[in-house]
Amino acid sequence: MTTGRVSVSALDSLPDELILLILDQLDPRDYLTLRDLNATSSRFRRLTIDRLYRRFPGCSPEQFLRTIALSHPDERHEFMNYVKEVVWYQNYWDRPSRRRCLPLGDRHTVANILRSSGAILDTTDLSTDLPGRFIGFSSEYEVHWWYLEFFLFSTPKVEKITIHDAWQWDDHSYWFKSLSANPIHFENLRSITVFGPLRLRNIVPLLTLPSIHALDLTQVVDMRQEPDREFSWTRDGEDYVDRRLASGSSLEHLVIRESDLHVPSAVGILGKLNKVKSFTYEHVCHELASHPGMQPSIFPWVGNLCWGPDSSLESLHLRIESSVVTHEEMTSLCHHVTGPVLARLRTLNIGPCSVSTFKGFDLAQSEDLPTIASRIVAAFPDTLEALQIQWAYERDGEPRLKFFIDILRHLAEAIAGSNSKLKHVSIVDWPALAGWFPFQDQVISLKRVYERRGLQFDIVYEEIEDGEPLTVMEDVEPASRQRRSIPSPTVHSDGIVVQMATNLPSKPGFDTLPNELVISIIERMPNDNAKDICNLSLTSRRMYTLSVDHLYKSLLVRRPWPLLRTLRSSPELANRIRDITWRHNFNDHDDTEENQAVLSSCIKLLESSHQDGLMRDSSGLRCDHEFIEILLMFTPNLRTLVIADRAFWPDGEYWFRRIANNPDRFVHLRTINIHGPLSVEAIAYLFLLPSLRNLIASDLVLPERTDNRRVWDNEIPLRTVLDPGSSQVEKIVLKRSVVEVPTLKYFTEACRDLKSFAYEQDINNDQRGMYSRSLLSKFGELSAAFILNRTTLEHLSIRGDHQMLRQEHVLQVARLASNMSNLRSLDMGLITHDDDPIQCTSDFVAKMVRLLPPTLEDMSFEIDWQEHWGSRGWEGPTEMLRHLATIASPKLSLKKVAVVDWPPFLGHFPPDFAQLHQCFAEQSIDFVSIPASIEGPDPLQLLDFVEPGYVFVQVAVAEYA
Repeated sequence: MTTGRVSVSALDSLPDELILLILDQLDPRDYLTLRDLNATSSRFRRLTIDRLYRRFPGCSPEQFLRTIALSHPDERHEFMNYVKEVVWYQNYWDRPSRRRCLPLGDRHTVANILRSSGAILDTTDLSTDLPGRFIGFSSEYEVHWWYLEFFLFSTPKVEKITIHDAWQWDDHSYWFKSLSANPIHFENLRSITVFGPLRLRNIVPLLTLPSIHALDLTQVVDMRQEPDREFSWTRDGEDYVDRRLASGSSLEHLVIRESDLHVPSAVGILGKLNKVKSFTYEHVCHELASHPGMQPSIFPWVGNLCWGPDSSLESLHLRIESSVVTHEEMTSLCHHVTGPVLARLRTLNIGPCSVSTFKGFDLAQSEDLPTIASRIVAAFPDTLEALQIQWAYERDGEPRLKFFIDILRHLAEAIAGSNSKLKHVSIVDWPALAGWFPFQDQVISLKRVYERRGLQFDIVYEEIEDGEPLTVMEDVEPASRQRRSIPSPTVHSDGIVVQMATNLPSKPGFDTLPNELVISIIERMPNDNAKDICNLSLTSRRMYTLSVDHLYKSLLVRRPWPLLRTLRSSPELANRIRDITWRHNFNDHDDTEENQAVLSSCIKLLESSHQDGLMRDSSGLRCDHEFIEILLMFTPNLRTLVIADRAFWPDGEYWFRRIANNPDRFVHLRTINIHGPLSVEAIAYLFLLPSLRNLIASDLVLPERTDNRRVWDNEIPLRTVLDPGSSQVEKIVLKRSVVEVPTLKYFTEACRDLKSFAYEQDINNDQRGMYSRSLLSKFGELSAAFILNRTTLEHLSIRGDHQMLRQEHVLQVARLASNMSNLRSLDMGLITHDDDPIQCTSDFVAKMVRLLPPTLEDMSFEIDWQEHWGSRGWEGPTEMLRHLATIASPKLSLKKVAVVDWPPFLGHFPPDFAQLHQCFAEQSIDFVSIPASIEGPDPLQLLDFVEPGYVFVQVAVAEYA
């Protein structure tokens, strides 16, 4: 078997047909992968753009509409026709929405597109004047149910709609009137899912769309009328439903889940659905219902749905939560299903049921089981082919369940001796938390009884929707899952072998790809969510072999104990680990005898290999900073360590001393990224690790003075730990930090070849209150920290975070850079327009250029374009750049100037981007805009106001055309 890795460019060398086959294997909800592929090249954009737009995820509707409005008409219609599914989250508007809304001019453009589309719109009523409401939309507290209607007119090929958070809409009115008035425009719409609470009358207009075939509603409740509110159906007249549904409805599949309907009132609407083939109703008592205490049963009303002898209903699914179907209710149901009302019924799913559901008797009457079974068969229509029963599970109900199994055994005999077409009997929705169905031997015997008579019997377990296996089984380490996931066969006394079935991929195409291509695909799967890779590794031994490297290459550690057991017992897997992200804090669940035993064995194993500085008393281990050092001893090939959570690590101590004392165990460790808050002194020993080159620290603080003595104050001073030139660190990045210059000097002087230094200052991390809000004025003192690094530094970045750099601060950064003889790159921010400048812009820029070293090739600025411009608006920041283009060329060796961390939600770079680009181009200097990078697992959630197509199609073309 060939397991050699291929280059990243292998995917690009494949023909279009094979790439499309690979894209078919991707989850359409995996926007991260699709966006990455879409941005790779024009070829991949062409192959993925339809998939990127196929499912609108429910975020950033304004940016999607902007893409449509500002695109070329031909491209606009392509975007509109790509969308086949729309997911809508109403809580998008819960947060302040002003900055993500379109400008008024663009809103007019989008509204005019709808007006000119030929759609039938009622502009006489404010509630249905969609273009008018869209133009005037501004308040985040407005009821926005109409906004989805407006949006859907931009997706004429939509086939499926899923609506979340409908409870925020106005439930006193009809919804989707404009959609129902334009059936030709939505001729492709087949399925709609709505999550409430909502009223059944709210969606009556949807029932009139001839294209609708499936409607799935959750939490349909006859809610109380709010005070001083009027129902819109009161104005429309009582005969509105009769008029709209006079000719029936094309709806074929109706599902109403977790609902509390007043059935006598609902019959007037449900009875008009003359083409329904399957009907599901799950009754759950709801606190918002206006009929508390009403008999919840729908069974007596089945015959009143007026579907008539021509009814097409083939499947009926009825549920009642927190109750059991009584014998009287079952008798009432059977009275209807055996008559002409449901003459075509094929499948009946009812529950929860007990023994008394089918016959009101005591367990003592067990001798009459054949008669009971015959009556059950006779109670259902001859057309019935599948009977699905949900058993009312009870912890102490095994005697009743065993008795019911005996009834089912005689039921097979009764079916075989009758004219019934019943072929399939099932016990469905067995609770997942109840474990395996009991009496497995009797179930196997019962299946044989049914098979001998040409019938089928099954136990169907409850499905767990949206379950996360890695979260549910977080005590099991992935490699152990591979060994435990395939259960061994169970051999019964009668020789029958029972094997748990595993779900195989529905499409065999992926498994037929060669190893090289599978590896290339796996390498493109993000490591921050290992669920997909783990599931892939469980499908077969081949996939486990191909994916295990990538599965262990980067680990996110939330539960370290299973991982520690695996690393101790499997050095081969430990050698595969390259990157670790730590997200764990010790708690009481960690202090168990089993965990301490694992830890003791690990420490003994390390001590037997002559590792120094390990803890002698493992029972005293309680802190992450001590435990992580033990775990890291088992990862000899580790390259990157990220400590993302250290909220409860002790302050006032040096961390990672054991790592520094065992450098031979970490010869490959190059980068450490640690998130605070913490004191910079705590990580001093990391600088003594010979292999370390890059150190990134966030939220370094100046802690408050307390009575607790810190070890570096007296016992082990910092100067005794860090000698000048004792560290191999080449890059230091301090984010959102405050560090005293004398302290920082110990770290910079310890670096014998420091090449890059970045410091983002945040005054909020000064817990001592030593500095005033003019902390930026201290930038000039930083030069004392770089006396020994003037000839080695090549990159310098100074940021003021949310504080603005005005002219005097920019000149301080320039003076700091002036002493660095090999500086190639300089970054600074936030630059803002100075309302009170010390010099005119041209003199200020000329002075800044005189101070900068002539070796400078790259300058980047983070510029505040939003809140602090002063009266001059765009001209303030851009004027400085224009003068820089003119003055810098003779003095500096500039090759590129960049505006970095441009907020993506602002869309295009400022209107004068073209002029700035031209100014720098005349001096042979590249000028670019680099959007802000958003850290996190799901950019579409963190940046839900950024529409992906707009970023790639509009901004990228504008900047790099």
